[in-house]
Amino acid sequence: MSFNKNIRIFDREITICLISSVVTGLFLGSISLYYNFNEINATNFLLFVLLAGLVAWFLFSKRTRAFRYGIEDYYIGGKLKNISKQMREDLQYRYNYLGITGNTRIKKIAEWIKNDTDAEKDYFFLLLHPEAEEYYKDRCKFKNKDFNPDLFSGYQGKKQAEIKDTIKILTGTPAHKNKRMQIKFYRGYPTCWIEIFDDKDILYGFLFREIDGMDSPGMLVVKKDQEASLFKFLQESYWKRLWESGADAVEYAKRKGWIAT
Repeated sequence: MSFNKNIRIFDREITICLISSVVTGLFLGSISLYYNFNEINATNFLLFVLLAGLVAWFLFSKRTRAFRYGIEDYYIGGKLKNISKQMREDLQYRYNYLGITGNTRIKKIAEWIKNDTDAEKDYFFLLLHPEAEEYYKDRCKFKNKDFNPDLFSGYQGKKQAEIKDTIKILTGTPAHKNKRMQIKFYRGYPTCWIEIFDDKDILYGFLFREIDGMDSPGMLVVKKDQEASLFKFLQESYWKRLWESGADAVEYAKRKGWIAT
């Protein structure tokens, strides 16, 4: 990663650090001048400018070390939607998706797949298993302080309906009919959503109870040649593990009567 790229990513942190320190130095220097402490006025100013530089260097060097492991950029708020859309449009051959029910995003993604006529692209989707009670109970308890079995049953039923809709939407795409799409269910407690583009870029979004998935903080992780990298961990130790142990979602949907056999 280039020096200019790092500066662009952390321009806000570095700028705030420099400006706040200089302002503090000017403020203290003004006080010293007001009280006629002229002999230390310049010293105060230079001291805080030096401090600003040291703190900025610390932030820059520490974050740069982290970026060596593949973190290309980070995002806060709703910017991930636009980043995801742009990266899907630039896709060359493979798209991986890891989510929960797909309720908030699959319609847009399926629309993109339908409009893409490139027969060389393959699509892989991992959704949370409809019977993964641990996650559903936790979410239900968070949303309803007076938790009871009836509330849980209703909440899980709602989520299962969302998964059912997602399966129907995905299996209705030309990519699935042409056997260029696979869909699986995973079990466990989801802590993130993931999109992998062409086995070289990963969009990683943190899942918080209080924030909707696409409004949560996220980061762009790129593939690195080195042995230890965040990309390798997310793709091989996380995605690959869940995919290999996942259950066939289409067969499950057929058994449940969600889609035609």
